[in-house]
Amino acid sequence: MKKEFDMNDLGLMSYFSCMEVHQTHDEIFLYQAKYVRENLKKFGMSECKPIATPISHGELLCFHNGAEKVCKIEHRSIVWSLMFLCYKRLDICYIVSLYSRYMDYPSYLHLKEAKIILRYVYGTINYGIHYFSHDNLKLIFFSESD
Repeated sequence: MKKEFDMNDLGLMSYFSCMEVHQTHDEIFLYQAKYVRENLKKFGMSECKPIATPISHGELLCFHNGAEKVCKIEHRSIVWSLMFLCYKRLDICYIVSLYSRYMDYPSYLHLKEAKIILRYVYGTINYGIHYFSHDNLKLIFFSESD
């Protein structure tokens, strides 16, 4: 391809689409620690305490919960940053999709729940996806006959 197009070798990829990439000769590790830190700083939570679960126990989210309303712009910004994390962090997909239902009428309770998700993400900041190379790779799949 170098004969046909003007190309440069930039070396191993280290950062792509808000995702950090560490490569060795036999593995690739993908994670989003830098993106998470930037968002925590953006929302004033860079020194927050991490938690082990992405949702508070016993809290019921609803549209009209009687809590004080908050700024839609800040709320939507948090939701969109969490949605972007969902593409690579499947452990928060359900709670973010549940939480995103309240983007038009956010209250203090909704904002509190969003910050709980951010604290969980901070606690799992080094989680990622490992790809390993193997000499004896077998492709196994399942298909339903229906």
